[in-house]
Amino acid sequence: MHPITVMVQAAVRAVTDEGQITEVREHLGERHLVIEVQAASTRAAGLVIGKHGETITAIRHVATRGGKKYRPVLNVSVEVVTKEEGV
Repeated sequence: MHPITVMVQAAVRAVTDEGQITEVREHLGERHLVIEVQAASTRAAGLVIGKHGETITAIRHVATRGGKKYRPVLNVSVEVVTKEEGV
């Protein structure tokens, strides 16, 4: 697992309760990393997103800044889906 994915996973688990996040997946391309956070419910997704999207914005900002440290630059995106959407 990519170090940025591990960081996102730790941040997401810190804002949710045990068992609310079912899976954190990554799709790594040549210059792009997509991190998909799969929440067990819409409530869990809401905790990750936060009020007015502040929590997910902060997580995305840190992940994006981490991607800029790599050469060539790695474009990072973080997506939150509920278990129903991810099927």
